[in-house]
Amino acid sequence: MASESTLEQSLDFIAQTHPQTFLLESVVGLSTIDGGKCFTAMLERLRENGAYRIYQKVLNTLAFSLPHSRRLLYVVGIRADCAVSE
Repeated sequence: MASESTLEQSLDFIAQTHPQTFLLESVVGLSTIDGGKCFTAMLERLRENGAYRIYQKVLNTLAFSLPHSRRLLYVVGIRADCAVSE
């Protein structure tokens, strides 16, 4: 039996538990695997049936006073039935 990736396990956990919010963090390269198909499939899975509003952004750790420069991809999901003030 092949082991699931951490990403697949995280998506399964979100699908099973339906948290109000979640935060996924990864390297920027996640968005370019297989020409972006992997990332697009992940976002589609999170948006299935209108379950979550998804926000994504690449941030550099230097902007947060960390002593090194590293670009990271953040994906925030807010369950569609939760009120959000923006």
